[in-house]
Amino acid sequence: MKTLWTTTITTLSVIALIAMAPVAHANGVSGGSGDNGDLRLTVGNLTGIFEGGEPEITFVSPNAMGQVEYEVEFERVFEFQDSSGDQRFQSSEKLSIADLEQARWTNNGFQEITDSSGNRIGLSITFRIDPSTLRIDRASDGGQVTVPSTFDMQLVVKAFETPQTITLANGRSFDISGTEIKIDIVIQDWPFIGPSSSMLAVQIDLDSEVEQFEVEDADGTVSVDGSRPEDQATAEHNIDDDLNDVEDEVRFSNGFLTTSSTVGFFRFVDEATVTSGSTTTTVPVAASFKVEVEDDETEFKLYLAYPRFTGKLEHDPSFAITSGGIPTLFFVMGGAAVAGLVTVLAIRRRHPTIDHETKPLTEAGPTGPTSTFFLYRA
Repeated sequence: MKTLWTTTITTLSVIALIAMAPVAHANGVSGGSGDNGDLRLTVGNLTGIFEGGEPEITFVSPNAMGQVEYEVEFERVFEFQDSSGDQRFQSSEKLSIADLEQARWTNNGFQEITDSSGNRIGLSITFRIDPSTLRIDRASDGGQVTVPSTFDMQLVVKAFETPQTITLANGRSFDISGTEIKIDIVIQDWPFIGPSSSMLAVQIDLDSEVEQFEVEDADGTVSVDGSRPEDQATAEHNIDDDLNDVEDEVRFSNGFLTTSSTVGFFRFVDEATVTSGSTTTTVPVAASFKVEVEDDETEFKLYLAYPRFTGKLEHDPSFAITSGGIPTLFFVMGGAAVAGLVTVLAIRRRHPTIDHETKPLTEAGPTGPTSTFFLYRA
């Protein structure tokens, strides 16, 4: 269940929130429990809240206009047969369905991350699914797929106090600043039931109070009204990699700002890492999206698709936000898999502008003056 809200807060409330999430700086990483027993990881002036046993993260931050809240949720995993040959998920291609929210998730508490000299450089917490509670159903007849005892799925959350450089199996590297949160998506021994050409897709729902998106890829910019569901018969829309740019972008307009822009980014590189025995390789990652109604709520659904694999897959999408007068905050999902092109979801709060390259996908609705901050939910 999702509860998104924005409230006006008093000066005392702002002080309390800032005390909970101090101004971003090196060594600004802390973890603990909230009043309701939830787990909270704070980086600078942003707090990630993990409630209950669902793969969901709510990010909360104080703002000059109030407290703002966004969510990102890992909803489902699909096996699908890529009958269209585009390497991207389409709902008509489903072979099996796993509802991640219905499974039980456990965690190991906050653990220190140390360097080779034993010095603390950050904090981590691992959320792991209980395989005995995961139900995978065949799309054809609803029959249950057997989950092997070796199956594992984790969301490994990490925050670093100082900038880090991560080197991947293929020799590429990427930097993590002192204000980033990583969430490594790890899937091991998935029980595929289709032919050897079948693929796996992870559905991630993105939510906020104002749901106006711009998806930018190789073909330009497409405006998406995330508050208006598309027809059930409409196929998912492909996000095509821009081979001439490191990043493709999806921007989220979140109201209007008086002095500067607030821009958040959801992005992912176009490769994941697969480890099978002693062999480590990289595989391509592709994406599609659709706006649909589910449980009486309209959702922007993003699907990350992976080729069929044997062994363990790791992937790192990322989430970031920049705000005028507020340090840049990055939330990176993934570990050894960041290598290649990046697709970005940007959550932008700015004065209305006209983009002559924009290709309307649905009629854009009005956006009012609201506060904005980062969206993430896992």
